[in-house]
Amino acid sequence: MCDYSELKRLAIAAQYDNGDYVALNDYGMAVPPAVVLALIAENERMREDACFRAVKSLRGDCKGLMAERDQLKIENEALRKNSDRWCWMRDYGYVNEPGVDHMMSLKYPGEQS
Repeated sequence: MCDYSELKRLAIAAQYDNGDYVALNDYGMAVPPAVVLALIAENERMREDACFRAVKSLRGDCKGLMAERDQLKIENEALRKNSDRWCWMRDYGYVNEPGVDHMMSLKYPGEQS
């Protein structure tokens, strides 16, 4: 977001400068203060517009998705670390042995219940 507070302050000051617009000219503006204030007011109105609210909502959704992605990365890493054990069990014929179902039900660090 842009902060127009200094520009707004200068435009208000320039309104009372008897048309010389010294304050705005010092800021590098060569437009009447009323135009500057109107543009600032329009920008402020647009911030509350439905499109802007949608953008805010989407940014919130992105934050939520990023958190979910990070959680999935943690879970994926836990599964990756566990894969060596399961490959060993498969290679040595323990997959069909009793107790494998019990081992598969165990929770590992980082897993959600």
